[in-house]
Amino acid sequence: PSDPALGGAGDAASVGRDGAVEHKDETSAADAAPSAGSGGEGNDESKRSGGSDATVTLGGTTVGVSGIIEACDTVNNWCEARIMAITGSVEARAVRIHYIGWGTQYDETISDMSRLAPRGTNT
Repeated sequence: PSDPALGGAGDAASVGRDGAVEHKDETSAADAAPSAGSGGEGNDESKRSGGSDATVTLGGTTVGVSGIIEACDTVNNWCEARIMAITGSVEARAVRIHYIGWGTQYDETISDMSRLAPRGTNT
């Protein structure tokens, strides 16, 4: 997400003195539920993404579908994101993410694991 004015409903951002955009998370109850480590067992989303065993390990933390992580966006800002799907083999994972507080037009599939981190690492 690079333009706070184009984000989804509930977005809040401010520009600091150094020009960096600071995102304020105004998540709904739906965004606040399952956190890192939840595998999404039994829901349709986990079935589409390879089942409850579809996980990704980030910095020693294993996270599944619906888990909240941090993702580095296309302009190098770290933002909280929810895992929507995990595809590929363990060696070649691709993670579909939704940036929390941003519109779905910013959702992306990331295969470069250096752009993903456990929640609380960079934000």
